[in-house]
Amino acid sequence: MSEEIIVEIPGTNRMSRRRDFTILTLCMLVRAGQINPFLNSCFATQIYVNLPINETAMVAAIYEDINGRIEMMPPANQPPDHPPQ
Repeated sequence: MSEEIIVEIPGTNRMSRRRDFTILTLCMLVRAGQINPFLNSCFATQIYVNLPINETAMVAAIYEDINGRIEMMPPANQPPDHPPQ
């Protein structure tokens, strides 16, 4: 089950805000125990989108040889063929 939570700030326009953001996904798997439920596993995934930071270039370098569903998106102010910074 996934649920999207969007918090709007009064007087702001979502489209005019900065487009650099981080998506953080947190998941927990809870099992029913004999007496009480217990936490079986927990994990988190971060997805950086259009961030002009060194870590973006490092991640791009790590995955540059992988062919598949991984796609590094260029920053909003650079053309698609521009190398990572």
